[in-house]
Amino acid sequence: MKALIVDDSSFARRTLETFLKKNFPGMEITLACNGRTGCAAFAREKPDIIFTDLLMPEMVGQEMIKQIRAIDAHVPIFVLTADIQKVTKFELAQYGIMAFINKPLNSENGELIKQRIGVPINAE
Repeated sequence: MKALIVDDSSFARRTLETFLKKNFPGMEITLACNGRTGCAAFAREKPDIIFTDLLMPEMVGQEMIKQIRAIDAHVPIFVLTADIQKVTKFELAQYGIMAFINKPLNSENGELIKQRIGVPINAE
């Protein structure tokens, strides 16, 4: 399984990367620091799952999600953000978001990620 993490915070990227490596051994992870580099990484790596922030420089998460959905309507996308407003949540619902997760990553929302992704790779 391949994952793409898109966030302008290096701390948030590292935290999520560590969580995924611990809970999904063998997962290949690509990191991007904004929506523009996230789109490029998506095209290059073809990840199976995407985790993205919304408020980022150069290209916000909403625009990146729209561009990715124009290419792939089914890749699971998790939105991780510190501030998710109802209007934004409603706007992004049309793009089939897997889940909205409040930052910072903690054990409760980590469990949600594990449930939504499914069985760890090495547990089969």
